[in-house]
Amino acid sequence: MESYTDNPALDDTPRANPAFWRGKANGIDAVLKIVHDVMAGNDNGSGTNNHEQLEKMRRALIGWRDQLEVKESKSK
Repeated sequence: MESYTDNPALDDTPRANPAFWRGKANGIDAVLKIVHDVMAGNDNGSGTNNHEQLEKMRRALIGWRDQLEVKESKSK
């Protein structure tokens, strides 16, 4: 039986440790949840994300959502 050891050189390759793929999938799911929460109106903009780039994306999405809401309310 093949032993799975942590070999960072194999990350993001077909021979990567299964934990790498689980972590990558969980990370993608977490980012998608942030996007969904903002666009579905479940994120009121309070608080911050501790990852600088994710927080920049979140703030940009909140601004975009808010602009769309303003345009929509003006068109009524």
